[in-house]
Amino acid sequence: MIDIAQCSTAMKEVFEVWCSNLTDLGFRQFPDDGAIKLCSPPISTPFVRKLTLVLRGTSHPEPERLANVIFASLTCPSLTSLFIEDVGGYKHMWPRDVVNDFISRSSFSLTTLSIMFIPLLDSHLIDLLHRLPSLLHLTINDSDVDAPSPITPRFIESLHAFYCANSVTLSSTLMKGLQSLSLTFTGEDFDDRLFVDMVSSRWFPPSYADGLDSRGQFRSVATYFK
Repeated sequence: MIDIAQCSTAMKEVFEVWCSNLTDLGFRQFPDDGAIKLCSPPISTPFVRKLTLVLRGTSHPEPERLANVIFASLTCPSLTSLFIEDVGGYKHMWPRDVVNDFISRSSFSLTTLSIMFIPLLDSHLIDLLHRLPSLLHLTINDSDVDAPSPITPRFIESLHAFYCANSVTLSSTLMKGLQSLSLTFTGEDFDDRLFVDMVSSRWFPPSYADGLDSRGQFRSVATYFK
């Protein structure tokens, strides 16, 4: 594992020094230190399975912020776990286009996603999850976020295992294999009934699982309110 703090060195030079067979890679951003330089074309890291970004508020312009630079600079075809969290004052917009390009370019089969204390619109979160059909474990924590929570009724409804169209019940295509869900909610408008209905839809007996991923029954659901 290598844990790289914010530095002024080009990403390519970092990987040339620390070798390219890393499996666990982490980046931390310190307040207004020198920015990591974008690497173009992106570096391929074929063995990285876990990527962690520890972010904080910064005065850097958008293209020089850590998340933007890392997602634009790396290609991680073997990535299975992605952890993103804020450790202080991160209020920047979710880098949607850069993240989507990273996912498309890497073509990985992500199984674990954790987003903690990061401002994120519910529409951006739903769009992100549509791009991660292999996801098994999802954690979203909206604590200490000075922005609307992404954990909205629309988001909860998007996790429902089935939806109705013309009186016909169809299987949802969003994360069919999801096994564990952890949500931390700090807002005031949480739809308990909608949440229970969604969880029930993914705790179906085997006789209802025709055409669905055999893994797609919840093993664990945790909801925290602050």
